[in-house]
Amino acid sequence: MHRREITAALVIIALLAGMLAAALHLFRMGMVKGDLHPPHSTHRSAPDGLKLLYESLARMDTVSISRHYRPLRWLTGAPDRTLVIAGIESDDAFRLDRESAQALDRFMESGGRIVLALNYTTEWLAEKDDHERNFVGPPEPENPEDDPARAERRPVDLLEHWGFRVVINPRYWAEDEMPAEDENGVESEAGEMPIEAVYQGNDPAAPSGFACWYDMTGLEFTDEAWSIDYRYLDEPVVATRRFGDGRLRIVANMHILRNQGLIYDADPEWIAWVLGHAHEIIFDESHLGVVEQRGIMWLALRHDLEWVVAAFCLGALLYIWRNATPLPPRRSTDRVDATPAHAEAAIEGLHGLIIRFIPPAALLGICWDVWRRKNPQYEALDEARRTAVEALIEREGDGLNDAERIRRYRRIRALLKERST
Repeated sequence: MHRREITAALVIIALLAGMLAAALHLFRMGMVKGDLHPPHSTHRSAPDGLKLLYESLARMDTVSISRHYRPLRWLTGAPDRTLVIAGIESDDAFRLDRESAQALDRFMESGGRIVLALNYTTEWLAEKDDHERNFVGPPEPENPEDDPARAERRPVDLLEHWGFRVVINPRYWAEDEMPAEDENGVESEAGEMPIEAVYQGNDPAAPSGFACWYDMTGLEFTDEAWSIDYRYLDEPVVATRRFGDGRLRIVANMHILRNQGLIYDADPEWIAWVLGHAHEIIFDESHLGVVEQRGIMWLALRHDLEWVVAAFCLGALLYIWRNATPLPPRRSTDRVDATPAHAEAAIEGLHGLIIRFIPPAALLGICWDVWRRKNPQYEALDEARRTAVEALIEREGDGLNDAERIRRYRRIRALLKERST
């Protein structure tokens, strides 16, 4: 291998090592910060994640905890099962395909419970209200009954389907009621507001309140089937509706469910009431983009076949190496290749040297001396053949022509090939 090839290989190895080190460093930093997964994921350990809630529930022996990574249309319902969909931040998350919307309805009708934990912001709702007031939309769409195929493809708006919407608390616009702060960031007594939502339902097992921390989002209903559980500043923030044998519960403020809320405002009784008396709790991750694609690798990991994958990768590397570099060592480029053209040139060169430096009368004697020293078969020759060969060589004189010398060479060769008797 030339020096230039060695230098190029070292540079490539150094670049690959640097890229691997950088990737490991970024992965380690992400693990330390806990922000490798999206907000409100049960894998996220940052303040806005739900990892603390998930792992706390997983330590309980009376309930089964799991994560749902597949699309919602694959969801199956059963009694005593609760599905938690946390971290919904806009109305777009409520627009699902028809199969997913029907799967959620079947989940509740079969006795399951769905808990929607919202995370709307007043800024987003204010922009939405301003957009609805000032934007002139397209004309009314055609009647979907005129085109059934088109209606099947149209997304289902769950806000309209379930009969509710998220709004801003009217007191948000009353600046004199908002918490006032001085130039040092300290709240004044005049701006004090309640931090807890108050229960107004009929369930005696429900806690009297839970921490909202000045959340100014509320719920508005277009269906009378909803029952309001908690209010904050006279606006509904938690409500429940029955669907068949199951229920749908909406929580407008999910502060207590997040890691930060569990550290500073933990309320186990309220969390237990929200989740209900379920034997199985499922946290959906698919709506956050954490989707599991079940393929060959998933099957291999599911059945503990990592060693098969490692053996396959090793075989692939050996195959690539075998085709890139032959297993026998490469011949030196300094040697003469054993091709017919090079062999013929070598024989012609040797013939020229013999003609120039060895007299014809001494050729047979020199060949006999070389063969006798180099060939171990000389010791096995009987005395008669030795004497015959030496007699043919000693009678070689300057008067022999080339034809006679060739005949004697062949006679000597025949004597050496004969077997001893």
